[in-house]
Amino acid sequence: MSRRKVFLTLKSRFWNRLLHISAVALLIPGALLAEVAVSGAITVNGRPLVDARIVVEESRSSATTDSGGRFAIAVPASGFYTLRVYTPGGMQSIRREIRPGAFLQITLREEVASEDGFFVLGNRDRTRLSRYSLDKEELRRFPGVYGDSLKAVQSLPGVSPATPVGVSPTANLTSQLKAAGISIGPPYSNSTNGSVVLRGSSARGSRFFLDGFLLPYPFHLGDQASVVNNDFIQGIDVYTGAFPARYGLATGGIVAIRAPDAETITKPSGHFNLAFFLSDAHYEAPLYDSEGVKIYFAGAARKSYPNYVLLQTAPQTIPPNAKFADYADGQFKIGMKTTAHEISLLYAGARDRLRYTQAVAQADKERDAALLSLLNPGSGLNNYNSNTDTRPPVGVDRQFHTGGLRWQLDTGRLSQTVQGQINRFREQFELDFRSPFTGERIFNFEILDNRLEKQAFYELEAEVVKKHLFLRAGSEYRQYDWELSMQNLTESSSANPNTPSFIDTINRLISENRTFRALYDGDRTFYFTSSAFAEAEILYGGFRITPGIRSDYYSLSRDHGSGPRLGVEYLFEQTKTRLLASASRHFAPPGGLEQISFESGNPYLLMEESDHAAGGIEQQIGRSLMIRIEGYHNTYRNLVVEDEWNHRPFSPRTNKRDFVERLDSIIETPLEARPLFYSNEGSGGSHGIELFLIKKAERSSRGFSGWLSFTASWTKRNNHQPRLTEDERTEFNRRTFGKTLFFYHRFGPLQYLQYDDGHEEWLYDNDREELYDLDRTYQASIVMRYGFNANWRLGGHWKYADNVPFTPIVDAERIGGDSGLSTYIPEYSEAFNSARLKPVHQLSVRLDHFDNYEWGYANWFIELINVYGHQNPEKENFNFLYPYVRGFNPEVQYESNYLSSGSRRLPLLNAGLEMRF
Repeated sequence: MSRRKVFLTLKSRFWNRLLHISAVALLIPGALLAEVAVSGAITVNGRPLVDARIVVEESRSSATTDSGGRFAIAVPASGFYTLRVYTPGGMQSIRREIRPGAFLQITLREEVASEDGFFVLGNRDRTRLSRYSLDKEELRRFPGVYGDSLKAVQSLPGVSPATPVGVSPTANLTSQLKAAGISIGPPYSNSTNGSVVLRGSSARGSRFFLDGFLLPYPFHLGDQASVVNNDFIQGIDVYTGAFPARYGLATGGIVAIRAPDAETITKPSGHFNLAFFLSDAHYEAPLYDSEGVKIYFAGAARKSYPNYVLLQTAPQTIPPNAKFADYADGQFKIGMKTTAHEISLLYAGARDRLRYTQAVAQADKERDAALLSLLNPGSGLNNYNSNTDTRPPVGVDRQFHTGGLRWQLDTGRLSQTVQGQINRFREQFELDFRSPFTGERIFNFEILDNRLEKQAFYELEAEVVKKHLFLRAGSEYRQYDWELSMQNLTESSSANPNTPSFIDTINRLISENRTFRALYDGDRTFYFTSSAFAEAEILYGGFRITPGIRSDYYSLSRDHGSGPRLGVEYLFEQTKTRLLASASRHFAPPGGLEQISFESGNPYLLMEESDHAAGGIEQQIGRSLMIRIEGYHNTYRNLVVEDEWNHRPFSPRTNKRDFVERLDSIIETPLEARPLFYSNEGSGGSHGIELFLIKKAERSSRGFSGWLSFTASWTKRNNHQPRLTEDERTEFNRRTFGKTLFFYHRFGPLQYLQYDDGHEEWLYDNDREELYDLDRTYQASIVMRYGFNANWRLGGHWKYADNVPFTPIVDAERIGGDSGLSTYIPEYSEAFNSARLKPVHQLSVRLDHFDNYEWGYANWFIELINVYGHQNPEKENFNFLYPYVRGFNPEVQYESNYLSSGSRRLPLLNAGLEMRF
């Protein structure tokens, strides 16, 4: 099909679907009885009232005030209504007229009498420094993310995605697989895979919580969407610096997602959303509300189908190496609240399945075969071996199911929380074993990553001195049962005589490689963490001071860490200027089973540590504009790094296979210098400056709102490993050939190795700081919305980020060739992480139209993602079949954020209809 025909076909299908969606929206029956939406602000003694709950008594609609005391709320029609304002001190009723376009300015008395003698709302954390809060209205219909609310966190200062985002398996087997010869890649790495990076932290160093319960992973594969439905998100708090002591076991930051509760669920409501790439549904309602007892329910479900849509409508437009995952997720919460008690049950689950869907993969193979016949006469198509395809194996099937039960007691100036959680995670992902001599794939296999985690949590909060001193204390216990195993070992055909045979390779790996043997036999680890924390909040004059401490214990290495923290804020009432500063220390156990495995890792690893320090200034301008500037410096210690030298001498030989196959050897030599593969020698730091400017909408349905964020940061790491030149490595191998390591010890920067024949070696830590693998020096986001009226809204999101550094390929060594086929092994620069691909940036826009009816409203929308079709480079892929040619091999791989039509790149289109009742 010609480019012209492809483009016309796409354009015709687009307008046909758009007209169909528009017709559905216009033909929906119902009386045009639109709701009246208004905005307002609440103050006490001239100061904004933050985090107060407003409930309309007649309609049960509700809202929560933001940091400026502002709120937006809707009622069925114009008229007089009773507004109940709930605060930590009680409740006050106010009678006001609500009409279109009105702004409700509400001033409360300083002393608010409590109706029933208990805190209605409780004391939500009031931290401001290094905390960014987005409410439900700011998150809904966020442009460029398929309407996904949680993705909005990536537009905040100090937050960046890890790469490749959401595609890599959760377990990171880099060091072991390199040791086994399974992968051929860059000689240097100082990071692990994960979801997001907060201020230069590890990609695994931050945690996501839903309603106080830990989420196994926050985003679906391919970074397409979060695992939580939009309408199940009431708001998000992102802590990039010193976070509250109740959160722990994280060295980066915290993302806390607020779920529906008894206060937000005031009437039956829900929606059904049908779009090109996904459909979802949501429903919530108070099931019973009488005589001081309220029972409520909220539930949501979602299913995506990008592979099906693209393959059925326009397979030619799928870009190379596309990674569109099919996913499903669901959540529900049911609870009961009385005057002093609340009990709730929450469930969340998700499943992702990812495989390449590029329809032209076969054409690529045929192209390679044709080129092979030119480079290697006589090889041709018949001798073409598809296992040299450079596409990495990315077949991934992962899922989680988590359930949490919480009981809360609030008796006025004292409240308690008890909760428990069970979390099951399962992931299967593909890997391949390539010959280090030819680059050919010898066999494929799958890894099963299976986890069971349990949690118990208790927290006590007391108001010691009314409105001036609050104390919070509690404890937490987490238990982990983790398993890694190998499945579906499949031989690959070989066309290169230099490639070792499948049988010989398997036997050698089982016999000689501890990592492969552990995966082959199954690897399992159990451990637990226990924590205690205490924190105070002192409010006096314009000051807010929050001293605290958290103590964590990690059972595997019996490591203990105590992390103090302190936050200080001062508000100048007259100018609405706020000065902020904080410092804190945090601990987290190693993040992967492959690191702590008894069989193939280092179970003696200590917890990683980080120190956070930050300071800033915040200025409130009028009712709707706020600007904040922050500077920060983070220090990281005891980072887990790959360490080929680290051994534990005089360790018992406990491998089960050895007891069966090598019992005589164990009896003769029961102890060994056991390789540990990892150590805590890594260190690093990051520092930067952040700008955040946010504009709230003056009216709920009209006007301009949005935010601008900018981050300039510099992050480095030092693995503290000896760097040997090629000649030094060759000479070291010659001196130690045939010897068995007997004793190992590290003396600061020096490492001492003694072998079984008495031979000694000394190694020196001549490593140096390098750019962090996930460093992005400059990042910026602009989010804009404009409401023309109650029916039309336009939004846009432009993002920019420097690409991450990498070690470039500078040449390739040719192997073979005499038998008809040549293989090229890449050679990397000695200047590690010295190159970057071009920056990533894109513009996305979204247009929403609302039709209001007696039963609710219909929202039809059109979203263009990557409007100008920019190719965002992701990484470089080297093809082992061809020599190194700068600009051609390695070849740049791009993100799947566009559609292809010949040489044209088109934006991704997402359109649909949301029905809300």
